[in-house]
Amino acid sequence: MLKIQDQKLIGDNTLTEAYASLVGTIGDRARGVKSALVSAETDLRTKYDTKQALSGVNMDEEYINLDMFKQYYNANAQLLKTATDMFDALLSIR
Repeated sequence: MLKIQDQKLIGDNTLTEAYASLVGTIGDRARGVKSALVSAETDLRTKYDTKQALSGVNMDEEYINLDMFKQYYNANAQLLKTATDMFDALLSIR
């Protein structure tokens, strides 16, 4: 086994050297892919922010407005119900 370990079996490299080279290559490629991913995520975020700025629509603000209008609607519905109940009571006095 020790003889095989020291023999140049893969090109001009021993098994240990070839393994070390393979691990290094995989590590380099993994770092490259991770760097590309971070760059792509940054680019995507920048483009999304630019799109949001150009569209003039802020989703957080829209959700706040939607909730506010929902509260207005509920308040008006309650007002109409109260007015209807009052008119019904007045009409039943006769």
